[in-house]
Amino acid sequence: MTEDLTWFQNLSTSEVAAIVRERGPRTVVFAAGGTTRWYILNYLDSWPKGMSYWQGYLQEGGRRILNIAQMFFDHGVHTLFTHALTPGQFDVSKGEGYLPLALTSGMERLAGSSEFLRFYQEYGVRVNFFGDYRQVLEDSQYQDTLALFDEVVERTKANDRHRLYWGFNSAEDQITPILELAVQYYRQHGRAPSREDMVRLYYGESVEPVDIYISFNRLRTAALMPPLLDGRADLYFTVGLSFDFSQPQLRSILYDHLYARRGRHRDYESLPASAFAEMQAFYRLNREGVIGVGRRYEPGDVWHPLPQVRLPSSWDEAQA
Repeated sequence: MTEDLTWFQNLSTSEVAAIVRERGPRTVVFAAGGTTRWYILNYLDSWPKGMSYWQGYLQEGGRRILNIAQMFFDHGVHTLFTHALTPGQFDVSKGEGYLPLALTSGMERLAGSSEFLRFYQEYGVRVNFFGDYRQVLEDSQYQDTLALFDEVVERTKANDRHRLYWGFNSAEDQITPILELAVQYYRQHGRAPSREDMVRLYYGESVEPVDIYISFNRLRTAALMPPLLDGRADLYFTVGLSFDFSQPQLRSILYDHLYARRGRHRDYESLPASAFAEMQAFYRLNREGVIGVGRRYEPGDVWHPLPQVRLPSSWDEAQA
């Protein structure tokens, strides 16, 4: 491999975008986590009481997710999945005042604020929502939010440079609604639906499977992987908070996806003795390593992964 990470990091944004548009990835999930912590730790001096932080979080968090979406699109990504609301945000542990604010001013910001609408138009973004948002928002007190969702979908439907899907799921179970759609399809057509049929039913259009999934902290996809689109995704998890996500991090992921994980088929029979010995050394050193094992730091209730990979002393660090 002649290309290395330093070379990739030093390319211009337009050069990276050209590579990504030519070779992929087309579909990326940015499953943000720890966003409330990000705002409080960066903008406040101590943990606030109640929902006193909400307006500041709404403003700074909204600006940050727009910057991150822009960064993905600037680097050539066509379709981005992220999340408006997740099952955990419907938990009472978030506080009594959280959910009503999230379902009103929070959702209204991403669907109807001038800042978001301007971004959608300038970047040619077609906006869609997926999940059980319609069932939740049909409650009379949230009709205005649902109307804004429908309006922004209609308003951006002719945009074709990028696609942005906002996930809205109140429950961990995303399988039952899909099974219900499959039953309806069978009754209507007299045959079982294909995977592509189900994708069109669920998302309203054809969507390519996820190429890259980026989340935060513990190594799991939980209810944040878009249904029906998993199966070939490369998974990445940041140690730091999602809203601190940076261009160097994105480029490291893109490089890994495009180059480091796309190795040639190995011809083991032709391996030189030195390479065979290095392979032996690597797997012996890492015989009991498990990526994903972590530890909880109790005072701050911070879970973090533990280092696992050990490298043979003979390895050239540039090749490791």
